[in-house]
Amino acid sequence: MRLPHRAPGTASVPPRLRHRGPGLRGAGARAARGLPPFGERIAREAEGAVKTGHRVSGRDGLLRASNYYRCAEFFLHGQPDDPRVDYSHEQSVACFAQAAALFGPPVEPVEIPFEAAVLHGYFYRGAGHGLLPTIIMHNGFDGPAEEMHFFGAAAAAERGYNVVTFDGPGQPAARRHDGLPSRPDWENVVTPVVDWVMTRPGVDQFRVALLGVSIGGYLAARAAAFEHRLAACVAVDGIYDLGAITTSGFPVPSLGGGVAEKISCPTLICEAEEDIVFRGSRSRCTTISPASRR
Repeated sequence: MRLPHRAPGTASVPPRLRHRGPGLRGAGARAARGLPPFGERIAREAEGAVKTGHRVSGRDGLLRASNYYRCAEFFLHGQPDDPRVDYSHEQSVACFAQAAALFGPPVEPVEIPFEAAVLHGYFYRGAGHGLLPTIIMHNGFDGPAEEMHFFGAAAAAERGYNVVTFDGPGQPAARRHDGLPSRPDWENVVTPVVDWVMTRPGVDQFRVALLGVSIGGYLAARAAAFEHRLAACVAVDGIYDLGAITTSGFPVPSLGGGVAEKISCPTLICEAEEDIVFRGSRSRCTTISPASRR
């Protein structure tokens, strides 16, 4: 099964933003400034189309508007106090919710019980009858559940799969509504989602899969290591060591690469019993040369 990363007609670039500018920073600034007004115009046109009975054109227009707002918000992540951040996010979600109601069957906004809060997401009923396979999808570091519509959720539903998308801790809805920060133990996030999926009518409980995108590829694989009700896991991308990848572009202070072996004076290596930051590092310093341990 091939799941395309967009729905036709939802990702065109406004003409004023197509020209080359002074690098990525300049392009991002233009996007943050230019996409919301474009989204507003597209949303007005789409709402007008719905009112005159053109539901499909209106739905697709609302998806385009949602996508423009989402992209504008993305380019403002380095400016969390900018009022355009909340505005663009709220408008993106609102346009998507309007579009979701115009699908047949509608894409259903859902709230999945999670600890003392809920996880916000969407349920897509797959085309077909009876018990259907189900794919749970989530984004990565800061991507919203709405983006997963274009990353295979709509395509999978058309192909006979139920789909559940959700924002987990650290992702937009969970962070904004309930202040839930990012966490690495994603199995404790996915297990309540699987519990909830198992209660839905029309779900084949033996064919539930998990798909994670970007850093979500690591999170999905981590969850699959502990949540054994999953029949399959898709990691887009496959990430084995997130820490190594995160620091790969930076010079990391280290005694490796032969540095420790160059120490020639006697060296006492200690380990503080209650040091939670560097616990265990002492054992990695045993490569220091015999000369330094005299």
